[in-house]
Amino acid sequence: VLNGICNANKEEERRRK
Repeated sequence: VLNGICNANKEEERRRK
């Protein structure tokens, strides 16, 4: 579960920029 949250967090931050 931590891997999925970390992945979604990194993807959202990259898309936000």
